Amino acid sequence: MNSSEFINLLRENGVVGGGGGSFPTYKKFSFNNLDTLIINGVECEPLLYSDYFLVKERFEEIIFTLQRLQEIFNFRDIFFTLKKKRLELADFLRKKDIENIKNLKFYLFEDIYPAGDEQIIIKAIKGITLPSFKLPGDYGIVVLNLQTLVFISEAIRGKPAIRRFVTVSGLVKNPLVFDVPIGTKIKDLIDISGGYLVDNPVIFAGGVMMGGIIGESFSIKKGTTGIIVIAGDSKLMVEKKTSADIFSKKARSVCDGCMECTLFCSRNLIGKKIRPHLIMRYSEDYLSGRRSIPSEVFNCSECGLCYVYSCPLGLSPRKVIKSLKEKSKRDVVEDFDESENFLFKIPPSYKIKKRLEIEDVKPNFHGVYNPSIISVDIKQSKGFSPKPIVKDGEFVLTGEKICKMSQNKLGVPLHSPVTGKIVYIDGQKIKIEASD
Repeated sequence: MNSSEFINLLRENGVVGGGGGSFPTYKKFSFNNLDTLIINGVECEPLLYSDYFLVKERFEEIIFTLQRLQEIFNFRDIFFTLKKKRLELADFLRKKDIENIKNLKFYLFEDIYPAGDEQIIIKAIKGITLPSFKLPGDYGIVVLNLQTLVFISEAIRGKPAIRRFVTVSGLVKNPLVFDVPIGTKIKDLIDISGGYLVDNPVIFAGGVMMGGIIGESFSIKKGTTGIIVIAGDSKLMVEKKTSADIFSKKARSVCDGCMECTLFCSRNLIGKKIRPHLIMRYSEDYLSGRRSIPSEVFNCSECGLCYVYSCPLGLSPRKVIKSLKEKSKRDVVEDFDESENFLFKIPPSYKIKKRLEIEDVKPNFHGVYNPSIISVDIKQSKGFSPKPIVKDGEFVLTGEKICKMSQNKLGVPLHSPVTGKIVYIDGQKIKIEASD
């Protein structure tokens, strides 16, 4: 198999990033002169263990995929990144002969947040700060999440991306990691996990730091790494309930310009020009239109350190900057010199969990779960939405294409995660009743 055939295989089998970004993976391999492959197994968000169990349960597929990628692209370097606290996974993979893969080596991070940020990983390993509008591929780099590796393994075997590992944790009675089809309702998984431990639960898809609030009707997507339950009166909910305007007005009254938000900004530390303390100082002018919004707001990754960790006064530069992004047009940002020892300045994860008052309990592995009814989101990735090619009442097979994507558009087709009858379809979802 050559690179062109491989890229087409990924596209036709609907492979996207499984770490939350959901970027169509075929585009990552469409650059010339790719020489570095980085496997992101850091899983830096608190409470997430999907990647941990992927290594334990799918190691054969992970190793197989890495071997095939090396055969196709002949990477000069392959870095398998993990946290030092999960060194057991590196030892486990070594026993499975992963180091027989040409040019592979492990890169271990301290338990810091947000070490799983793609740009932080690239800076730590390659010493490169990605400029505005540049992608890792422009520098010969491909970064893949572990779930993405499993998607690729299935694509090589002729199977589309239709199942994934997902963590259900936080304030549930029995935290678990599941292997589920895309479209599984999260309410089913929460019930199997014993239900809620609080009367006022709030559910996040992804991690608590960068994930979004969802309802019980939410269904698992290809990029859904976790379902995390927190209490409705938690520190994070204060931020969610407070508008950018309120934070801006509060900043005018109480911000003392301590610069902690800038000093500990993860993107600032790798050399991206982003100065949250100055943005907060003039935020009312930016929000009202009296001043032009600086393009540096687009360097913010919205990791949440400024609110959860840095600001002693409870201000959220992240919330304000997100609002400014929505009001502005992206432009090139000139970067500046970064801290040489930036990794030592990124906060340890235990401090994040302490501020959030959450306990990081290692879940058990539930294994395969197959619901009787699934509700599949038509849009599963960045780019354009595919077009449905099935109708109500039709019978579909597992892996059958149910939505197509034009060849000249960024995006991937969608396949049925189960065998069964389509009972509902609209512009957003396809509901399928699985056959016995």
